[in-house]
Amino acid sequence: MKAVENHSIEAGQPYRVKVVVEGSTIGLYLDDELQMTYEQATTKSLYQVVTRDEDTGDVVVKVVNPTSTAARTDVHVEGLAAGESVGEQATVTEMVGAPSDTNTKADPEHVVPVERTLSGVGEEFSYEFPAHSITFVRLDVEEASPALDLEVTAQPRCLAGKVYVAVRATNGEDVPVDVTLSTPFGEKAFADVAPGRNAYQAFPRARRPYPQARPR
Repeated sequence: MKAVENHSIEAGQPYRVKVVVEGSTIGLYLDDELQMTYEQATTKSLYQVVTRDEDTGDVVVKVVNPTSTAARTDVHVEGLAAGESVGEQATVTEMVGAPSDTNTKADPEHVVPVERTLSGVGEEFSYEFPAHSITFVRLDVEEASPALDLEVTAQPRCLAGKVYVAVRATNGEDVPVDVTLSTPFGEKAFADVAPGRNAYQAFPRARRPYPQARPR
């Protein structure tokens, strides 16, 4: 609070009083002269802390809503490493209760945390934090699978009057890799294909049956 010094109010003297409120600042004027200002303390509607789980890599959003009104807010996740993204589902652990609520011997689980799955999340999503609540939102951070150096070719082949699709995958990596060749005509898995080597499989194409006419 700040007041003008060396100024007094005389009894019986009429004054023009004006109060001006700008945000959290209140000003008192007498005859259009500022006499006193007061800074109103503000109460946050939400208190939040964001941490990173070193063991799992999850992002954990911790929010407290101390007010008597539910608050919907947008959540933006920033600072992820290149190739990281937030999964579409999150785990929410939430405890809701009035300030006067307590657990007793007769009702030991009157106020307890409740866990559930939240769908439709990502780097940006909206969430409504209930009144008088403590909420933990655990976001699953996924790492993009690295692209492998594989050269894949597919060519038609005709052997003994049968048509095949020949698929070859050559490993261009410096380490062995597992390769699965998948086509509409079949699938074949190869384990530990060495660097520079290839996985090859010819898949026979099923012949389409000729249309047949049925007498009526």
